[in-house]
Amino acid sequence: MTGRSDRSTGPCLSLRPVLHASPRPVLHASPRPVLHASPRPVLHASLPPVLLTSLPPVLLTSLPPVLLTSLPPVLLTSLPRFCSPEGAPGHGFDPGRTERIQVRPRAYAGSRPGEDAARRRVRDSGRMTEHAFRFGVIAGQARSGAEWAATARRAEELGYDILLIPDTLFTLSPFAALAAAAAATSTLRVGTYVLNVPNRTPAHVAWESRSLQTLSDGRFELGVGGGRPSGHTDTAALGGMWGTPAERLRRTADTIAAARRSPVPPKVLVAASKPGMMRLAAERADVVTFGLPPATTAGELFRTAEAFRRLSDRADQVELMLGVTAFAPSIFALPDQLSRQVGGDPREMAASGAATFLIGDADHAAEELLRRRAEAGFSYYAVNGQFMEDFAPVVQRLRETRPLTAA
Repeated sequence: MTGRSDRSTGPCLSLRPVLHASPRPVLHASPRPVLHASPRPVLHASLPPVLLTSLPPVLLTSLPPVLLTSLPPVLLTSLPRFCSPEGAPGHGFDPGRTERIQVRPRAYAGSRPGEDAARRRVRDSGRMTEHAFRFGVIAGQARSGAEWAATARRAEELGYDILLIPDTLFTLSPFAALAAAAAATSTLRVGTYVLNVPNRTPAHVAWESRSLQTLSDGRFELGVGGGRPSGHTDTAALGGMWGTPAERLRRTADTIAAARRSPVPPKVLVAASKPGMMRLAAERADVVTFGLPPATTAGELFRTAEAFRRLSDRADQVELMLGVTAFAPSIFALPDQLSRQVGGDPREMAASGAATFLIGDADHAAEELLRRRAEAGFSYYAVNGQFMEDFAPVVQRLRETRPLTAA
């Protein structure tokens, strides 16, 4: 038994026999991670979690498969990843995920993770185009103008494409903050994530968008939505009219139309979750992000993307965007304050397979995002600002990849 390190997959351990090579499947891919109960689930009950999470990797490889398959999900996310014997290309077992993944060392030419699936998707669709990766940072607070400008410059230095700001009364005013960020940078794009449309008239948004497009030399992107669940409190404080869902849908459509009439119209992102907003995004948006609960799994996310594509002939050309709530080496490294953002225990959400949590090293995260682009079309990722530095290596790795396009 030997240990080896690979730049593509990170440190991995040889394991003979390979865990998935079993007469009966140990793990199944599922919309929600599901672990099969072991025929004799007796070992993990007698081992305290602190012992399991502190065992050296070399010892973990000697544990019998029955022990690993009977561990609770919360512990599996902290165990090391395994690869096939001698690091050869082949299926591996990632204890932090319940589906089998393809572990391919970078030394093997033409073996980018997810590439084969992407080519099949392009071939079978006859029209599907895979978008190039884009990466954003979501931020909205600063103690001074200098600090805000430094955040924008650092995002640009790290290779991010865009700085995004929410539209809440607890963050900086979107258009003023984005103008300052654009002035402090030269290539970084800036955008709203997303405007609460009841807060402003369509004419007001068009005016602000036109001004910011001019001041940023065309680097502005307009993100709009019908209003987050608690958005009505901000609308009331600003003297706006929240309205019915149908009225907010019409206001969103009118806002997009007004912005499109600008001499240099911005790229438009729509946050959508309900059928009406999904149809509007499929017909008029350049980018869509799905307003799904924080605990949504990758399987549920993929099914939403597939349903979206069926709404319009042009929906497949719309860029799919996903926010990354957190990126950490293990679920135990997730900061406690995330609970206020996600409305629950972030460790439980991550352990259950929530798609907006990326757990593992940079190589693991890059492989997962390649898979998501290949299988569901998600190519645009915006990371929570507090993880901007940590996520930068993932951005660097994925800059090396090229999108696949239909002939």
